[in-house]
Amino acid sequence: MGDARSYKYVIVGGGMVAGYAIKGICQKDPSGSILVISKEADVTYERPALTKKLWLDNEFTEEDIKIGAENHPNVTFKFNTTVNKINRQYKTIMLTDNPTIHYEQLLLATGSEPRSIKGPADPHVLVFRKWSDYRKLRKFSGENKHVVIIGGGYVGTELASSLTQNNTKVTMIFPKKSLERVSFPKTLELNTKQLLRKMVLKF
Repeated sequence: MGDARSYKYVIVGGGMVAGYAIKGICQKDPSGSILVISKEADVTYERPALTKKLWLDNEFTEEDIKIGAENHPNVTFKFNTTVNKINRQYKTIMLTDNPTIHYEQLLLATGSEPRSIKGPADPHVLVFRKWSDYRKLRKFSGENKHVVIIGGGYVGTELASSLTQNNTKVTMIFPKKSLERVSFPKTLELNTKQLLRKMVLKF
């Protein structure tokens, strides 16, 4: 591969976009070296499965959510790492631990960050987005435990539905009068009581 700090492709971000980019690059350029720089501690994966399929399909395992991480010899992952500086003129990247990476092509696939609420740190409070968050929530669920979800968007409602189907009590807290008004027009209003059979809602 030549210089270990030189890569044909560098991808900043470790989510779904990065995973499918890896698959596409490997198909078009099987010998091209790829470096994936991720703040997370896991290989690229299907993020939607964290709120749905992993909870509802017993045959679907955590191994099944991986994307583009099929032990390809030309793909290198650098976990728990962020980028400090990008020099587009010289095609270099400086990482948090100071090494400089040279690239031929760069893809920024950092995604978005969920909004959080200020407060003291607590191991039982998490902002749900990552694979590691799913693992933590699994420990807090089941056996008729009680989970409070703050937020009534897609992630919150999908999690609430999945948790209630896994023997978990759910309380949802959100600023609207009903869930359907967050994402759907009036013509598609749903029967909230039927949708949230086992949930306790606080408005």
